[in-house]
Amino acid sequence: MAYALGRLSIAAATPALLRLLDDPDRRVRDQARDALGSVGSPTAVDALLAEASNQDPRLRAQAAKALAKAADSDPRVAPRLMLLSQDDDATVRAATLSGLATVDDHSSRWAPLVAQLANDPDPTVRQRVATVAHHLAPNNVSDILRRLADDPDATVRQAAETQLNRLPK
Repeated sequence: MAYALGRLSIAAATPALLRLLDDPDRRVRDQARDALGSVGSPTAVDALLAEASNQDPRLRAQAAKALAKAADSDPRVAPRLMLLSQDDDATVRAATLSGLATVDDHSSRWAPLVAQLANDPDPTVRQRVATVAHHLAPNNVSDILRRLADDPDATVRQAAETQLNRLPK
C-alpha cells in the first residue's frame, strides 16, 4: 500500500503514509518513509526531516534516501542532505549518496559533494562514490574514478575500475 501511495506522488497520500510509519512491520515503515519522499509535500518533508534527526542511524539513512527524492520540492531538503552527507555514521553518508543517485537530476549540483566524499575515511562511502559518480558528477567522473582506482582498499579499487571500464572510450 505504501509503495502504491508513493507512486501516486500526491499530497493527499501523506496522512495515510504518516500512519504507516507506525506500522509494526519494518518493511511497511520503510516503504512509507520512501513514499513520503516521492510525495514531497511539506508535511511529508517535515516527517522525513524529523526522522533525519533520529538517534538511530538506520532511520537517518532511510530518511536520507527518501529526502533525496524531495530535493527539488522543498528548499529545506538540500541543506539537510548536505548535513547527512557529513553524518558521524558511514551508512548514513553512503545512503545519502544512494538516495541522490536515484533522482533524475543531471545538473551536477551534487558534484562537489561527490568529490568531497571520494576522500571519506570509510571505504564503504568511497565505494558508493565510485558507483554513483557517473550519475552525480558526470563532468568529473573520470578524475574521481582514477583517484579511487588507486585507493588503499581493494573493494574501492575494484568498484572504481569496474566503473572506469564502463565509461565511453
